[in-house]
Amino acid sequence: NKFIRITIQEKGIKLLIKCVNTTSGYIHFENGIPKRKKGNGVGVQSIIQSVDRYRGDVKFTHEKDLFTCRIILNDID
Repeated sequence: NKFIRITIQEKGIKLLIKCVNTTSGYIHFENGIPKRKKGNGVGVQSIIQSVDRYRGDVKFTHEKDLFTCRIILNDID
């Protein structure tokens, strides 16, 4: 079954966002960032820029058939 699960939690001045998405096939990573085989995807770069703006952190992982993006944003007040 395909799905996208998004979890958002507020902890003090931090916002925690977790997105888990089913996937099939191999995901190529360069320096911890997923890369497309062709062209430049703007989605991942947009996430990274937003995280930088809020002095946060982002981590992308791929295990079996699940792709996960974990985001922490600071100073959300």
